[in-house]
Amino acid sequence: NSNYLLTLINQIIDFRKLNAGKLQLNLQSTDIVSLVREVVSNFKGIESRRKTNLQITVPEKIILVDIDRQKIEEVLYNLLSNAFKHTSENKFIKVSLEKLEGKDNFSGKELIRITVFNEGKDISAEDKLRIFERFYRTDEARSRTTGGTGLGLSLVKHVVVNHGGEIKVWSKPGNGSTFTVRIPDADAALARGKSKKGAKK
Repeated sequence: NSNYLLTLINQIIDFRKLNAGKLQLNLQSTDIVSLVREVVSNFKGIESRRKTNLQITVPEKIILVDIDRQKIEEVLYNLLSNAFKHTSENKFIKVSLEKLEGKDNFSGKELIRITVFNEGKDISAEDKLRIFERFYRTDEARSRTTGGTGLGLSLVKHVVVNHGGEIKVWSKPGNGSTFTVRIPDADAALARGKSKKGAKK
């Protein structure tokens, strides 16, 4: 759909900015719950055509995070597009969002985790080591069939790291693949800001 095409165009623009060292984040307080729901809903048409079961699990309450909404949207589109490419008919893809216990050691903020699991082809040990490299594509023959430039996951990692987060991939033979993204939650920072304002009154 139009949102998907726009995201792909923005990804190409961001890649060019990344190469030029000009990629910057426009951080704003965003409800990550509604963002995840919105992106997943845009894949419902693909779910129907591919005969794939797309599941989503998110909290009922809003979770505010300081993020660049457009770029995190691109992260989600890339991870879901990748999942659909490697998931066959009658298999499932699951997207989940949760707030983690504890805080990030560096920022002192609470963390949220986004997980994208696909019950598709597993990723080899060699591919897992290189999957976030620019231009690297797993299974060359399959990539030619499904498309892709090998830029998506490289850009995804760059965006996540610039948000103070991390992305990891797990995969075992016969058990599909799981990508997890962890980024700092804004709630702790917002709470500290409010308490400081209150102390000045």
